[in-house]
Amino acid sequence: MRLLSFQENAYRTLERLWAGGRFPHALLIEGAAGAGKRTLALWTAAMLLCRGEGKRPCGACRSCRKIETGSHPDLTVLDGREKKAYAIDAVRELRQGAWIAPNESERRVLLLEDLQNMPPASQNALLKILEEPPAHIFFLLTATGRAALLDTILSRATTLPLEELTAQQRAEVLARLAPDVGPGERDAAAAAFETVGQALDALSDEATQALLRDTAALCESLFARARYQLLATLSGYDNDRDALLKLLALWRAEIGRRLLAGTGEISALQCAKIVAIIETAQTRAAQNVGRPLLCAVLADDLIAAL
Repeated sequence: MRLLSFQENAYRTLERLWAGGRFPHALLIEGAAGAGKRTLALWTAAMLLCRGEGKRPCGACRSCRKIETGSHPDLTVLDGREKKAYAIDAVRELRQGAWIAPNESERRVLLLEDLQNMPPASQNALLKILEEPPAHIFFLLTATGRAALLDTILSRATTLPLEELTAQQRAEVLARLAPDVGPGERDAAAAAFETVGQALDALSDEATQALLRDTAALCESLFARARYQLLATLSGYDNDRDALLKLLALWRAEIGRRLLAGTGEISALQCAKIVAIIETAQTRAAQNVGRPLLCAVLADDLIAAL
């Protein structure tokens, strides 16, 4: 199992629980989309099912290798993004199947992803097995937030919230995970997306990569007070309102990141003015104002703010 550095605190917490004999039968991993919930949950499943010696998971035993390939018979994974995954009949079947003895390990693991998508009736059906689980069963639950979960579910699970990273921390992680991507694009993705996973997905998407490159170009043109270059970049979005809205959102985030990074390109007052101007442009673009005129006014207002 590859340990991601930005999750080290969570790994250490789980290791302490296991070593102390206090590992809960129901663990809820909470974090935004792309925060690494699935990675952590699979690592935890490997730790619970590992049959190697010494540190768990060892990553080398047959059990760990099967976790890696998704073929371990004692690990059941339900994807909450699938429409029927959490239908009440499916949950009842899962509840009955929980009593089946392990095949290869001393225990079984049920990983229920995106539990926030489980309807209340299905959550109530799940509650019965969470209240009195078989000794060999461990539930790993993931959710983007606890607001959609019943209090009775939360009361029977130990919640492990994943830490939120700053844009700078996300950029440092991306530098290790995506070394072939240019630093400008990595930094822009780190500023624009709230989790490492979301940023990685963006960096693998050609359309988003183009937006990130144009975001960097807009920043350089703005700080050089190059009105023509600003308009040249913005003109590529005259016929695509949705893309323009995405570009403006990325640009606004990147301006804030550069101020916090202390690049010296703008002052705090200038940053506030620029962000306000871009926000006004976002509002006008959403209202379908003529984009060529909007971009011309935007360029003039931004340069005047410097």
